[in-house]
Amino acid sequence: MLLKRNLYLIGTVLVGLYLVIFVSGVFINMISYQAGDYAIVLVFLVFLVILESFLIKKLLSYNNNQSLQREIELRRERKKLTPGSKARIKELGADVCLKLKHVSGLPINTGTNTFVYRCNDKIVFERNEHTFELEIDKITDVSIKTNVQIHKGWVQRDRDIFAREKTSKIYQYLLIFAYGNGNEGNYITFDVTKNSNKASIFVGIYDYQSRERNIVKL
Repeated sequence: MLLKRNLYLIGTVLVGLYLVIFVSGVFINMISYQAGDYAIVLVFLVFLVILESFLIKKLLSYNNNQSLQREIELRRERKKLTPGSKARIKELGADVCLKLKHVSGLPINTGTNTFVYRCNDKIVFERNEHTFELEIDKITDVSIKTNVQIHKGWVQRDRDIFAREKTSKIYQYLLIFAYGNGNEGNYITFDVTKNSNKASIFVGIYDYQSRERNIVKL
């Protein structure tokens, strides 16, 4: 396409220059022309004008196509950065993407909608322009629990993290990502009360990951 555009550009310039030279020659030699010469000059002049118009139209068409192509590429790039879009999912190589309400664990407000992606080697959390990545190797467990279960002591050793859920009287399902950072345990939680079935696809996905066995002597 670029080669054709350059050819049309060269053709437009050459025909335009020839048209200017031809018209100048007509005016210079007009006195010596016969009646038949005027007819030939007129026909040739019309031919040059039509040819020049055709080349200019083609050149403008290619320029417009290039501008349109650039606009399409820019839109594609913007879509790749738009959380939750198909282009973004493809860009991350994710096979699952859900929009969930953040509860705790990330430096964003509680209750804000967050896109959660499941990738081969990581879980990605996105809220507007903020992106957080959690490597699979750091994840120790993924589960869905209710605030009632938490209140009854399913995660008693981390009761401070789930203080809001434990004091709540609203029955909630929570998707919990547990991960280790050195000797410290951390949790990222989302409210999946309205879509716990879909969110369950994250649970157990790491059961088949090869990990170093932790032996505890009782």
